[in-house]
Amino acid sequence: LVLLPLCSMPTMRLLSKFNWTGVVAVIVIIAFSAFSAASNGVSTHAFTPEALMRSPLNLRVLGTFSLSFFIQNCVITIMRSNATPTNNRSNLSTAFVLVYVCYVFVGVTAVICPPCGVDIYMQPAASTSFLGVPQPNPAITPLLVMARVAVVLQCITVYPVLLFVIRAQFFTALVRKPYPGWLQVLVFNVVAIGITSAVVISGARTADVLPVTGGFSSLICVYTIPALVKWRHSASSGLWRYLELGGLLSLGVLIASVQILPSSLWS
Repeated sequence: LVLLPLCSMPTMRLLSKFNWTGVVAVIVIIAFSAFSAASNGVSTHAFTPEALMRSPLNLRVLGTFSLSFFIQNCVITIMRSNATPTNNRSNLSTAFVLVYVCYVFVGVTAVICPPCGVDIYMQPAASTSFLGVPQPNPAITPLLVMARVAVVLQCITVYPVLLFVIRAQFFTALVRKPYPGWLQVLVFNVVAIGITSAVVISGARTADVLPVTGGFSSLICVYTIPALVKWRHSASSGLWRYLELGGLLSLGVLIASVQILPSSLWS
């Protein structure tokens, strides 16, 4: 009920005006992660060869990496709404640096300082963030509450933007209009919100959703479409053209398959 009106906006003007609150939410979450990591202390097991290699996850992480290409594709749509296009280069560079620092900081500290000694990336039943694991230091409980509120606030600000991008690209490809009408947009948003809500209600872990989403997104956006475009415009001989096409498509299928098959098959 809260997100549906925000996701149905014809433009990004209103979304961009209050999206700055998502930045504040990120700062709160990172601050909590830092306090939690300091309370947990450094785990000596994190520096063992077994923990550093993490062979069952080596191929699965390609799905998460591939998701970055989809996010970069989303940025193109967002930049079209920029009031000052001349700042696109600096804004985009700043955004990528900040996102990289935030993700690396949280990811590395979660491994080196695992909450309650729980390896949140190798334990299937474990939670996947500092926010979902019982904290050893009761003193940071107020900060934990603030961080969880920040996550909700971040979802309210980021989710409509992401859905706006997907909706704009979908309708642009289908009917050549990013906003074909309120009824079409309403139906699209109800279906999209229903799908994401079903994933949340099912209890799926973020660590499982992101690689699967990234794997199949990369199969389409990174391998299939570019491979077909290259195949169509390639000046190479017939056999080599098919080898290039088959190699790229096979790599995309491999990355997507790894995300849904048991990790033991790839270790």
